[in-house]
Amino acid sequence: MRPVFKNLEYCSSQPDMSMLHRLPLLVRRLPPTMPSSPRTVCTSSLQLTHGVASTGLLVPDSSLLHPVLEQWVPPNISTRTLLLNRPRALHALSEPMCSALHARLHTLANLGTRCVVLAAHGTPARAFCAGGDVRAVYDHGAAGRFEDGDDLFRIEFRMNSLLARMRPAAVAILDGIVMGGGAGLSVHGKYRVATSNTVFAMPECAIALSPDVGASYFLSRLEQPGLGMYLALTGARLKGGQVKEAGLATHFVSPEGVHELISRLQASELPDEAAIGAVLKEFEVDTGPDGQLDGLDVIRRSFTRDSVASILGALNDIVKDGTEQESTFASSTVALIRKQCPTSLKIAFQAQTRGASLSVDDCLRMEFRIVTRCLRRDDFYTGVKSALVTKDRNPIWNPANIDDVSDEAVEKFFDPLENDLRILELELGEAQSEEVAKPFRPRLNSRL
Repeated sequence: MRPVFKNLEYCSSQPDMSMLHRLPLLVRRLPPTMPSSPRTVCTSSLQLTHGVASTGLLVPDSSLLHPVLEQWVPPNISTRTLLLNRPRALHALSEPMCSALHARLHTLANLGTRCVVLAAHGTPARAFCAGGDVRAVYDHGAAGRFEDGDDLFRIEFRMNSLLARMRPAAVAILDGIVMGGGAGLSVHGKYRVATSNTVFAMPECAIALSPDVGASYFLSRLEQPGLGMYLALTGARLKGGQVKEAGLATHFVSPEGVHELISRLQASELPDEAAIGAVLKEFEVDTGPDGQLDGLDVIRRSFTRDSVASILGALNDIVKDGTEQESTFASSTVALIRKQCPTSLKIAFQAQTRGASLSVDDCLRMEFRIVTRCLRRDDFYTGVKSALVTKDRNPIWNPANIDDVSDEAVEKFFDPLENDLRILELELGEAQSEEVAKPFRPRLNSRL
């Protein structure tokens, strides 16, 4: 069969087919005799566009195509792979990207797909997903178009909700940076596969937001006491095997085995979740000593307190009275907290506390109220400018001190949106039938 391109006219800039040999490849050229050549299509938030890849076709990797690609291996259609394709932005989630993912996940659930692999396009990948496209949100807000930022978070949170309850088992390949929106795209799924390249963090407080994408649900349910609160307030990074040991990943594999793992999932008939788990287990390796979590006793003694101020007080006590190792960890933790936006710290504390007793959808609704208000505060633009524009890493917050942030001011972030902004609340579940939905199951083998 001759290679065929169809319906590429949707591209923002039509690629020159004569130049394909100069572009990186998504699908390797396979001998015509091979029956299981991958097929790849581009997905759109409005339609499935048939950029069909038949045997032997070279498919270019370029933003000229689309930020989300879909791949499968005929004749097996029980497994589909959705590839994030914004490598220059570390696969940060834009609104079109979230729309494409949400629409396609919903369709695949209705088609009877049993496994959806979520991965980054590119080998080696620097990131699975570095978060939401906050630079775009910053630009929209700076121009007074706050509703554009609202729309991004609205569709992103709807996608998170769908992932939490859809019937196909999602397998996220966390080979690289996983931050913010990347966590929402993975942790709500059934399986999360970390490698030694994985770097996980929720750094929202550093740009005057609060950990979202359901973080008030999944961080507050981590087994280690105080660990979720620690990650929410500090933006601290977990690396490699630590991500599994924390319960944020379900499996740990070698980076060299990622490509083969995806190929096996694509080629195998997977009748149920047990079969998917069996394939993942074949590739699993030990996390080794690098997987050990640091400072767990300090975290337990401090981040289980009843306020941000008391957390800081406990940490300062450990700095003075703890062992040398404890003192060093506590001191560095205090320094991390002091870099965050004071208002965001108090909001994040309240969100984590409340989220521990809420459903995942209620957490997302609460977080949507928070983020829409954060986008209308000067601190957000101060934080993003400092982190991504000038990169001086020295934001001036208002208020500048935690003690100056009143409980009344924090409470307003949780109020119904009609009280002040008069925008629609986040609606969830309206696009999902009862046949697609299933209860969210946060733990696997006693881990989140």
